[in-house]
Formats: sequence, structure tokens, C-alpha cells
Amino acid sequence: MDKNLFISLIGLFTLIFGTILASIVATWGIGQMLPELGAFLVSALIAVGIAKISHLNFRN
Repeated sequence: MDKNLFISLIGLFTLIFGTILASIVATWGIGQMLPELGAFLVSALIAVGIAKISHLNFRN
């Protein structure tokens, strides 16, 4: 897989998961920016983990 496509997929999945997690955090009544940014950090870890598990690794 092309390196640029791989990075774009990670970014897309992070955006999707981060938006979902940030909206869940917002429904808890927490409106500060730090917990919502934490949701995007967690979603980035999830996206990278999914990519590693599903063997979306690119080879040079």
C-alpha cells in the first residue's frame, strides 16, 4: 500500500472515531477542550491499532 494512502486512511479513521468519541464526551456535560482532545488521541491510537491488526502496513 502506498505510504500516502496509508497515512490518509489513518487520518480519516481518526477523524471519524474522534468525532464520535468527542460527541460522547460532550453529552456527559464536559465542555472543556482537554477531554475532547483526549478523545481524538484515543481515537488515533484506535485507528493505528486497527491498521496494524488488519495488516494495512505498507512495505517499502
